[in-house]
Amino acid sequence: MKRGIINLGIMLGTLLALGQASAGLDIKVVHPTSLEIVGYGEVSTTNQNKFTMKLLEDYSGPVEVLIVDTDSKDFFQYKGTVDKNILSIAFPTGNQNLKAYILAKGLEFKQFLVAKQNLALPKSK
Repeated sequence: MKRGIINLGIMLGTLLALGQASAGLDIKVVHPTSLEIVGYGEVSTTNQNKFTMKLLEDYSGPVEVLIVDTDSKDFFQYKGTVDKNILSIAFPTGNQNLKAYILAKGLEFKQFLVAKQNLALPKSK
């Protein structure tokens, strides 16, 4: 288990070092053992009130969720699950789906399902 946490820490450090394409909120969703990207989302660079999530179509199962405040560089790691194309995050206060979490922050939420070959992290600007 420590190895997975260390690997996620290395991955997150790399993501932060690369810089983010947008300010605000950035979410990465990875498979807990292979660390394969299952989804990612970010606040739009053209509309700071819109959060867009891309999620691997047909994926179902456990995930690790990395939430980054790209302004302060604070980050949080939670366990979660994807079931029927809905990401549920296990926060210390209880489970909440991603859409409810984003809407509670006052952001619009858009989600797209993408094929594995089209799911890649955005390039930093």
